[in-house]
Formats: sequence, structure tokens, C-alpha cells
Amino acid sequence: MRTSLFKYNKDFRNLFFGQAISNVGTVLYTYIVGFYLLDETGSIYFLGTYIAIVGVVEIGFKYFVSFAIEKRNKVKIIVFSDFIHGILMLIGFLYLLFLGMHRIYMLIILVK
Repeated sequence: MRTSLFKYNKDFRNLFFGQAISNVGTVLYTYIVGFYLLDETGSIYFLGTYIAIVGVVEIGFKYFVSFAIEKRNKVKIIVFSDFIHGILMLIGFLYLLFLGMHRIYMLIILVK
């Protein structure tokens, strides 16, 4: 008899949908910041630099950190990383809101 993870496992369902919503928001934010950089600077160089940094961080960080995560409490790591991610997104938003785009490189580093 096959059982559905979504139907019978509430924790899995909550984690799955929570991560799905978080990932959609992150992808939208990444694209919006990229196009904002292009609009503000008019330079493909900054957009390319931003996309390269995002790609290297996403692939490299997830690959190397996954080995360390396997040996620790996964729930605490998920909660802590989502908390830090939210703080960084808030800092990035406040940076754009109050300081404008005077330091493009600082924005790129702060976002990723």
C-alpha cells in the first residue's frame, strides 16, 4: 500500500510548501534586483557580475555546505538559515530604500 507524504506527514507538507514559497520569493527577488541594476546603471557588466555571483554562491555554497549539514540537526539549521536569509533580505531592502544605488557593488555583495 502506497501512502502519500503530503496526505499523512504534516511536517513534510509544511516544510515542502514553506520552502517552495521561500524559493519562489528568492527567485523573484533575484530577477528584480538584476533588472533594477540594469535599469539604474545601464550596464550589462553589472548585471553579468550580479548573475555570476548569484550562480557561484548558489551552486558552490549549497554543494559544500550539504556535507556539513548531514551531520547536524537539520531542523535547527533550516530555522537558523531562514532567519538569517530574512534578515539579509530586510537589510537589502532598507539599503535600497534609504541609501539608493550609490554603491552597486555593496548591493551585490549584500544580496548574496
